[in-house]
Amino acid sequence: MAENIQVSYFIAKCDNFESLIKCQESKIWACPRHEKSEKQPRDILLTAFNTSQVIIMFSVNASKGWQGYARLMTPPAETAVKKNNSMWYTFEVEWVVTFTSRFRNGLSFSMTEDIMIHEKENLKSLNKARNWETVNDAIGKNLCNLLDAQYKLSKENEQKVEARKMGYENPIFFKLSETDSTISSSALWERLTTHVKDYGRIMLACPFGSHRYNLHGENSDLDMFVVYIGDTEKCLSFHPPPLTIKNRTSEQPDFTLYELYRYCELLVTGDPRVVESLFLHNNSIHYAIDEYYQFVELRKNVLSRDVVRKYLSDACGNHGLKKLLQWEKQDNPPNKDKLYKVLYIVMRLLFHARQIALGEEIRVFFEEKSEEREFLLSIRRHECTYQVVKDRIELVRGEIDVLLKSDNCELKNSAYVNPIEQLMLSIRRKIC
Repeated sequence: MAENIQVSYFIAKCDNFESLIKCQESKIWACPRHEKSEKQPRDILLTAFNTSQVIIMFSVNASKGWQGYARLMTPPAETAVKKNNSMWYTFEVEWVVTFTSRFRNGLSFSMTEDIMIHEKENLKSLNKARNWETVNDAIGKNLCNLLDAQYKLSKENEQKVEARKMGYENPIFFKLSETDSTISSSALWERLTTHVKDYGRIMLACPFGSHRYNLHGENSDLDMFVVYIGDTEKCLSFHPPPLTIKNRTSEQPDFTLYELYRYCELLVTGDPRVVESLFLHNNSIHYAIDEYYQFVELRKNVLSRDVVRKYLSDACGNHGLKKLLQWEKQDNPPNKDKLYKVLYIVMRLLFHARQIALGEEIRVFFEEKSEEREFLLSIRRHECTYQVVKDRIELVRGEIDVLLKSDNCELKNSAYVNPIEQLMLSIRRKIC
């Protein structure tokens, strides 16, 4: 926009996605007539239209996000039309940025919750702006810039999806060692897709174990994590596809498949292995379709205090610290391999929990030469004493506790469930 053109910015709240999609197709929107109000949205918009360029920024109710912005191209109609027992003044808009028709998900409220606007003598979050509330020039420009940046990111992810589709027939899961050349990558893929083809289509295939974290060695197991989208008709039938599929322990690769519903359920309840699937390193994504990247766009909605607590629960529970305490009381503790494997898992979980508590994204893939990776590998190689690892565990637990109690901790108590649910439902409709 040219700097010398005055611009007015308004917030438009939409009842549902369907109304917004219709507007994107017809380029027609409307403002209501308030019978008991002296200030009518039409009059405010008309005044702004006559003196400036008008930008309208859209948010669907309960979506916890922003879905785009448009220019007001015509003044509101002089005569109102009746719809759903209300009177509406229609006008034409030109969309500048819109997510709904292409990517469905837009800019999360988590990205704008700290932008404050005035309400009389008080301040409130931009996310709580009322329908047809105006915002100042700086805030309006800021929100439009954020929407522009999010759209660019979504478009880049879409291009990555198209590139990955080129390898759909035969993705390379792992670099097989020279001593384990009996199973080809195509055979692995064929074996995996055989389990899914009667139920639906694969959405994501990635490592499940140490390969995911860049902590694998020559003898590490080949564990696969797969999400598939069940055929909607079959999901609604008396014989729905299984929510979880595990292969026999004697089969290679060792894999776990989650149907979309189960995946979303585990996502919003904070299951670490599932939450991590939204923060994968590109090298760890062996196959993905665009629906997966739509979930990735929502990943900041998932991080919460509940997720940190779930990480802590897994680290300190029956398969973590509690097991170590039980072994310490035994006259004949388990062998060193078992002991250090539990120490390694507990330490890794705590490192990731600390990242979330710090307000950071999860760095699932531990970078080469990073201190955390070096320490975890030293545990795997039994290079640290038991007590050194136990002391580090207690240190990181204490850091997490302090971070969660801090006034500066901005984590929400729980995940934003609605965007995840809405995306799941839109995928179901699409697969019908």
